[in-house]
Amino acid sequence: MASIARYKDSKYLIAIFRDAQGRQHRRTTRETTRKRALAVAQQFERAAKGGGSASRVRSTFAEFFREHYLEDLQQQSSVRSYVEQFLDSRKNETSARSREVYRLSLEKFLEFLGARADRALDELTRQQISSFRDAQLVGKVSAISSKRETQIIGGIDHRSFADPLDVLCGGVAKGRRR
Repeated sequence: MASIARYKDSKYLIAIFRDAQGRQHRRTTRETTRKRALAVAQQFERAAKGGGSASRVRSTFAEFFREHYLEDLQQQSSVRSYVEQFLDSRKNETSARSREVYRLSLEKFLEFLGARADRALDELTRQQISSFRDAQLVGKVSAISSKRETQIIGGIDHRSFADPLDVLCGGVAKGRRR
């Protein structure tokens, strides 16, 4: 059962909750009223115990965010739209030939993903990237080309950008395995 506490030197209340394995976590609620802080703590616990897919946790927090802050949480972009943004951001940084190599490699990857390319970016797993690499090696692609394509895909590291969900929940969502 979630609870709250206050550290002596902080004006904010702290959420105390347990995850599905029974480990205790403490996260700031950034709330000063007990009622709102307890609601945040209960939400943290629901997300931590619920497990399930990342999209389920995201939708739960989006609903909570809407109720408490009266505005919508930013939607996570799809893999396909993120790849497009990534390619656009490279226009001024790379040569035309490098951009073409990036574009071809990422198009192969999106084709490999199929319908999964239109899912949220946080649902992309290392296993999917590894499967793409393995499928390339089985085909008529050399090991060097496959390695280069895998490095390009790894270069679109979306995890380095701040995610509103991670900011909101203080990293609880990061517990998922990739």
